[in-house]
Amino acid sequence: MKNRAQVFCLLWIAVIPLGVVLLDLFLSIVEQNNDSVSNNFDISLINQVIYLSVWNAIISSIWGICNLIKISKPQAYQFLGSRETFTLITTLNIFVFLVYATNFIVAPDTIPGFKSWYQILKSVLEHFVTPPLVVLLYFMTVEKRYSSRQYAKRGGWNAMIIPGAYIVFIMIRAAFLYSFSEDPFTPFPYAIADPWKVPLWLSAGAILGALFANYGIATFLNCMSNRIHYYRYLKPCQKVKSKKAL
Repeated sequence: MKNRAQVFCLLWIAVIPLGVVLLDLFLSIVEQNNDSVSNNFDISLINQVIYLSVWNAIISSIWGICNLIKISKPQAYQFLGSRETFTLITTLNIFVFLVYATNFIVAPDTIPGFKSWYQILKSVLEHFVTPPLVVLLYFMTVEKRYSSRQYAKRGGWNAMIIPGAYIVFIMIRAAFLYSFSEDPFTPFPYAIADPWKVPLWLSAGAILGALFANYGIATFLNCMSNRIHYYRYLKPCQKVKSKKAL
């Protein structure tokens, strides 16, 4: 990271997403009221980890912290500092932004987390501010090309890892809750994907749609990254070579 804008974006990603999750976790316990879903630590913690956006916030902050360390120790955390991992992080942020923005427009009354000032702050910073900053940093740090065709065949599938792990977690949790609990606490945070409540074809379609949406976003990001790399690095070099030839 060489300029202040990049360092600012990286600091934001490292601190803010995880910070607002911890703020919500803490205040939902301390400021107990009739409108609060969480009334103890266990329920408050569960109410955080069942959402993909919280997974995204925690993973993004871990990635940001590791890359801040890489500024002074370039050899540290090679995997987390790779371009492929950054594409995965950026893809997940875009997906969370699109899902939340769509839900906010189509069915705003169904969105949790707008009952107190700290929940509103968390929702705004986590869903509307951080993802654009991640995308901005992604395109500011384009340094080399990755074949779009090869990435679509091999690399794009990596974008399904985190959403896939989240779906497995939610499915296992929901199966246990529906099987052994008389009053399960939010077994599925996204009702459209709940196979116990909606037709199986709709649930399967929503899950597969989410997975392939991440694949599509990652492939598109890599393609756009290649275009920016071309106009930033390759095209100026081509102009210089053509001038020398003349």
